[in-house]
Amino acid sequence: MVRGTLFVLLLAASLAAQVAQPPGSAPQASAADIKRAVYEGVVALEGKTIGTSIMLEIGEKAGADGSWPVRGWIQRNDFYPIDSGNATADHVVFTSGGNQYDINLNTLRISYAGRDGSGNQRLEKMSYVEGRVYKLTEEADEQRTMTLQISGDEKDFVVGEPTVWKRNGPPVIHFSRLEEILGKTTGFWLSRYGTERYVAIVEEPQGMDLQKKAPKEKKDKKKAPHS
Repeated sequence: MVRGTLFVLLLAASLAAQVAQPPGSAPQASAADIKRAVYEGVVALEGKTIGTSIMLEIGEKAGADGSWPVRGWIQRNDFYPIDSGNATADHVVFTSGGNQYDINLNTLRISYAGRDGSGNQRLEKMSYVEGRVYKLTEEADEQRTMTLQISGDEKDFVVGEPTVWKRNGPPVIHFSRLEEILGKTTGFWLSRYGTERYVAIVEEPQGMDLQKKAPKEKKDKKKAPHS
């Protein structure tokens, strides 16, 4: 079995049902009906190449042509929703913002064309871990160490200001208030810098609504004393 076939079969395993989503609307994550994958590489923006993270959600139910539906987000500075897409054993094809993208799962390359430009670039697939945020060090040189409890073991990862993959709505980039997820169990997508792995994307923990800016504290209005 080729790697692309195995990849898509793993994505499709143990899924329940596909949640319909109108084209162009913000995808809504649901672990019950989708599997996720994240790639990083280079695409075009206004004729220039730019680094990107591509966050994919691939559903179980195949269409009449045998492909799986795809939704998610692609980063071109900000994150933009995938308008429509599908996955086969060898390719993930989708459109976003007037551009067409084709990820070759066998060669791990992405080809793209559209109003922002065309090209063919190498991709890297991020690795995934799930664990409980056990400890955070103080920030030094714009990064910290995050200790995760994973299957009874403690593992350390470098973290700066990761992207939050929200359950509803667009991802939150440069999230710095990591203390808010201390003690929470969730998924983490790891990138690699040299030989070091670091947390690039944090999946929003169940029951939380993480925002770019800290919520404003409500001030109690003091009633004037009666004369």
